[in-house]
Amino acid sequence: PKEVAYSGNLVAKRKNGVNEAMVDVTGSPFSGDQPFLVPISGDDFAVDMDTMYYSFTATSGSYTDEITRKIIVRDPYFYLKKSATLTANSTTDGMDLLINANVADDAVPADPSVIVSVSGASELQGGSAWLAESVDNIIEFVPSTVDLYKVNKSDDAIAAFEAGVLAGNETITAGPLDGEGVFIFKAVNGTDPGDTYYGMLKFGPSSTSSVTFEYRIGNMYAHLTVIQ
Repeated sequence: PKEVAYSGNLVAKRKNGVNEAMVDVTGSPFSGDQPFLVPISGDDFAVDMDTMYYSFTATSGSYTDEITRKIIVRDPYFYLKKSATLTANSTTDGMDLLINANVADDAVPADPSVIVSVSGASELQGGSAWLAESVDNIIEFVPSTVDLYKVNKSDDAIAAFEAGVLAGNETITAGPLDGEGVFIFKAVNGTDPGDTYYGMLKFGPSSTSSVTFEYRIGNMYAHLTVIQ
C-alpha cells in the first residue's frame, strides 16, 4: 500500500506493433503535478498497424513498478449502452440520461436533472424542469434505422443527425411507433462543447402507459467522467 505521495518520475514508452522497439512517449519522463497526463494520439499509429503497446515505469528508491497496456484503435463509437423503462404519470416518468436514473418529472420541487420524460402518448420528450432551467438545454431526435444502431459508429450517426436536421426531420419527441423505432438524439446540457451529448436509442416493447428502450451514449472520453 502507498505510504506517502509519489514524488518521482514516470517513464512512458510505446511501440506500434509487437515486434517493434520501444521508444519514449513525447514528454517522458513525466514529473510534477499528478496525475501524469500521457498523450495518446492516433497520429502515432502507422498505416495498417492498429495496436499500440505502452509501458509505464515508476521508481522509488530501490523499488520499481512497471505496468504494460495495449490500445487498439477502431472507428469512433458510442462507449456506453444503457436500458430504461419510463411509465407515464408515475414516479418513474422521467430519467437522467447521463446517470441512467429514474426521476419523477413532476417532482416537487422540480428536478432539473430529468433530461427525458415520457408523455401520456408514450413519447419521449425533454424533461419539463430541465428545459425550463436554461434556454441552452434542448434535446432533439432524428429518425434512424436498426442497422445504423447495430453498427455503432458515432461519426456516421452524428453525420446522419446533421443531415436529418438539414432536411427538416428533427423533432422534439420520439415514439416507439415512429419509423423503425430507432432515433439519433442530441442533448445539449450546457454551453461548453463537452456538454453536448449525441447518442442513439432503440425502443423495445412498449404500451399505452410505458416505454422501454436502450440507448448508446458517450462519444468523447471527457463524457466518461460524467456518464455513469
